[in-house]
Amino acid sequence: MNEERYQILMTEYLSGEITPEHEAELKAYLEQNEEGKSELFELKILNDQLGHIEVPEPSEQMSANFYTMLEEHKQAEQNTLKLSTRLKSWWDSLNYRRLAYNLAYGLVGILIGGLGMYWLQDTATKGDKNLVISKKNEEQWADVKKQLARLEAANKEVMLTLIKEKSASERLRAVNLTSNLSDVDNRIIEALLTTLNTDSNVNVRLTTVEALSQFTKHPKVRTGLIKAIAKQDSPLVQIALVDIMIDLQEKRSVNALKELLKKQDLNEAVKGKVEQGIQVLM
Repeated sequence: MNEERYQILMTEYLSGEITPEHEAELKAYLEQNEEGKSELFELKILNDQLGHIEVPEPSEQMSANFYTMLEEHKQAEQNTLKLSTRLKSWWDSLNYRRLAYNLAYGLVGILIGGLGMYWLQDTATKGDKNLVISKKNEEQWADVKKQLARLEAANKEVMLTLIKEKSASERLRAVNLTSNLSDVDNRIIEALLTTLNTDSNVNVRLTTVEALSQFTKHPKVRTGLIKAIAKQDSPLVQIALVDIMIDLQEKRSVNALKELLKKQDLNEAVKGKVEQGIQVLM
């Protein structure tokens, strides 16, 4: 078994999504690999511990400064899932085990330290002491954001690896990983557009349309979605693309939609949706 295959099986095992066949394959491999068995055991313990971490509710006396900082953080992360959900999702999907192992412990320490600072601020007196604590709070948030950036970078690498898998379920998981990304680079965009235009599985292509719809602020994504209209043969995918063009008010797609109407074997439901789209966009 090569390293890439082992990482994928390990990820499935830690996330609880491994099939009996894959579990048997993993166990057979670990019987011949004591180091891997030890690492997986340690990661399983850590994964379980992370899943049971509880964040206590703040007291009514919590400083107004905390709520101000928290609100600013929420605004900055308004297009992402809340921190705890993002971390769990990343942990479930991350297959770079050594990086995950180190980052998890580091991040837990930072979060615990950050909570301690907030609770300390709750009871601290006004003046210079509060000023020092406030600065430390800002440093804690900066550290958390830095760790999240590293996790997001690792998440992108996982996505780019899984999207090349032969298994449609693995490719689907790869596409779904993009929901954890705050933004995408050219590599991710290219991978998603290639998947949309060439993947043999309709569910994967349909999910890819949804994934790309999150990043339509990128001109390359918009152009790619327009070009994809002519390359799709699934009514579900065709309708999804028309819906996006309508939502975006993408007038440049009108010619592509008109060309789609010329297909003799075009599904009637698709035909109606395309005609509606052209009427709205003209």
